[in-house]
Amino acid sequence: MKKILYNIVVLLAVACAVVSCGDDDGVASNGTPGKDAAGTYSGTWSVLDEETGETTTFSGDISLSEDESKPYNVSLNITCSGTTPEEQELADVINGKSSVTNITYAGEGFLLTNAAAAANASKAGDLEAICHGRINGGNITVKFVSSIFDPLTYVTVVKYFSFVGQKEVAE
Repeated sequence: MKKILYNIVVLLAVACAVVSCGDDDGVASNGTPGKDAAGTYSGTWSVLDEETGETTTFSGDISLSEDESKPYNVSLNITCSGTTPEEQELADVINGKSSVTNITYAGEGFLLTNAAAAANASKAGDLEAICHGRINGGNITVKFVSSIFDPLTYVTVVKYFSFVGQKEVAE
């Protein structure tokens, strides 16, 4: 009986020794995170109005382009438009805006943040908000908060912008 148990333990030890881990190296790299994540992501913007609790959605794009002089930076550019006057008013707040954004590998994807750039207005671009995001499997999520001054009511309204999209594949 002892001999059988000994053989089973040895067999288990050998089996455990030859088991290998899967490929968990993360994203296949083309050189830098900026180059790997570069492209246009099409999707939907959602804007939550802090005061009313209402959410407005409209379509748009985020394009990321590599900064060749700084491999861990990308230029984030926003294009969007609404189909109703309310949507268009919110889209106009961010349409054409850009920001220098830090990017880094994170597991199977990338993390984006412009916190350091936004702290230094000369480097932030014209987005004028701290944004953060994640890219995973060709899908992107970006969020930021913007304070918008309404000159008619002299009130500053806080809006929470969120974008969810997918990378366009070049044909």
